[in-house]
Amino acid sequence: MVKKSIVLILLTCLSMLFLSGCWGSKEPDEMGYILSMGMDKGEESILDVSFQVAIPKALGSGGEGEGTNVVSLEAASIFGAIQLGNAFTARELTLIHNRVIIISEELAKEGLKKYLNPLIRSREARRNTFILITSGTAKEFLNKNNGNIINLDQYVDRAQKVFYMRAEWELDDFAIPSEKIGEYFDTLIASKLQMSWKIYFSEDVPNMAIFVSKMSHCLFDMLARYTAGEWDVEIPVIVSNHEDMRTVAERFGIEFHYFDVNSENKAEQEAAEVELLSKYNIDFIVLARYMQILSKDFVS
Repeated sequence: MVKKSIVLILLTCLSMLFLSGCWGSKEPDEMGYILSMGMDKGEESILDVSFQVAIPKALGSGGEGEGTNVVSLEAASIFGAIQLGNAFTARELTLIHNRVIIISEELAKEGLKKYLNPLIRSREARRNTFILITSGTAKEFLNKNNGNIINLDQYVDRAQKVFYMRAEWELDDFAIPSEKIGEYFDTLIASKLQMSWKIYFSEDVPNMAIFVSKMSHCLFDMLARYTAGEWDVEIPVIVSNHEDMRTVAERFGIEFHYFDVNSENKAEQEAAEVELLSKYNIDFIVLARYMQILSKDFVS
């Protein structure tokens, strides 16, 4: 009986341990999520590291204060700065949400291998983190305009040798007025680097045109999503090289335009289509099983 009692007690204790939750887990309001990081040449130490840190409690509906803070520290390494930051911020800093590392040109010229190698070996650092080189200091870049980057994506077209990037940032407390952002960006950055660029604001709803032929399944799927509010777009016009889908367009209250396209009149009809798209201020088109090959002139 004694042995059975001991076994029973041990099993009970073990079950309590397994049911008690995740060992070593941290609550979100105990964490400081690094969204972007800047690296400059330090005066006293090797590095002057700046972290843009999201404060989860401040980001919630009931939170108070700013959603992000910029913390700057001098240390011998990035992870040394993180350890110092843990003491200063009373939070545990983490790189799991870091998307961007901004490095001053002065520091980059000295070589980055010794600074970035610890990040490459770290299991916490994201493998799709972007590295940007700035002509000024990284600290100035993070602090200057109060821009909080929330999304950053890239794509490299190796055949055309073109680098594409899409950056999304919050305009709350942004130093540059919305109507001046394009002008500032072109003057200070784009023109110097010979960049092609466009700026879109999330409150501006784009106009989309649909090109379709005879098959209806793609068209119905798109219009269902549109009417359900899944897509934040306007669809003022549907274009087709057949009359079959006119009744569908009318059912959804959308203008329908038919163009009888053939090999003899293709250039003329495409010119008319371009004129129609201009009339409706169309930002982009979607091909819903449109069984025509668009010419190079039309696409350009």
